[in-house]
Formats: sequence, C-alpha cells, structure tokens
Amino acid sequence: MRTVAVILLALGLVACASTKATVTDPNAPKTPASDAELFEAGLKALEGGGGSEGPAKARNMFAELTLTYPESRWVRVAEIIVRLLDDQERLIESIQTDAKTASEAAAGARRLQRENEQLRKEMNQVRERLQTELGTLQQENEQLRKDLKLLKELEIQLHQRNRTTR
Repeated sequence: MRTVAVILLALGLVACASTKATVTDPNAPKTPASDAELFEAGLKALEGGGGSEGPAKARNMFAELTLTYPESRWVRVAEIIVRLLDDQERLIESIQTDAKTASEAAAGARRLQRENEQLRKEMNQVRERLQTELGTLQQENEQLRKDLKLLKELEIQLHQRNRTTR
C-alpha cells in the first residue's frame, strides 16, 4: 500500500511538472503560421499607418508571403500590393525631389528679382545723374556760345579801332 501511495504521489508530481521551460518575450514578433495570417497581418500593417513604417512592414510581409507560399491564392494579390507600395515609395521620393527643386527655383527667382530691382534702382540713379550733367553741359555750352559771340563782337570792334587809328 505504501508503494502504491508513493507511485500515485510521483505521478501527481510528474503530471503537474512542466515539460519544457519556455521563455516568452512579449516584444518578440509572432510569425504568422499560414498564408492567410501573413496576408491579414500585411493588411493590418497597411491599415495601422505608423508613418513610413506601416507600408514598409506590410511590403515585407507581402514579399515574405510570395516567397514562403508561392502556391497560395494570395500570392498574386500580394505581388500587386508589393508593386503598388514600391510605386508609391518612388512617387513619394519623386514628389519630395520635385518639391525641393521647386523650392530652390523659387529661391533663385526671388534672388533674381532682388537683383533686378537693385539694377533698376542703379539705372534710375545713373539716368538722374546723366540728366543733371546734361543740364549742366547745356548751360555751359550756351555760356560758351555767348562768350564766343561776345569775343567775335570784341574782335570786330578791335579791328574797327585798329583801322580808325591807322
């Protein structure tokens, strides 16, 4: 009887004991077991957003689906989604590049506009200075004409005096 009690006690302990020690990391990603789970996980990653991480994560899941389950009914859809995500990424990069180029062009246009304004101001200043100088030169020219006329008159008078005195 004693041996039966010991055997029952041993069986009870063995039944309660764990068969293997498992350590689960709550941060470790779960790997989907089937093609449908992988496809659904990719869709959830797309729906979740997460900035640029969501589409990248979804793309990786769909690419894994096409590699792991090549005969799956979801492969064709996954390939299309991967292609669309790649196209979307290229378009985003193109938009960013175009926006940068447009910004640089706008900055260049503003710089050229400032230079143009500065040149207009300088041209107006030169025009005003030339108008002033032209006025001064016209006055001098008029004065020189008067002086020349006066000199001619004086020369004529001098010749007339010289004639009369001879």
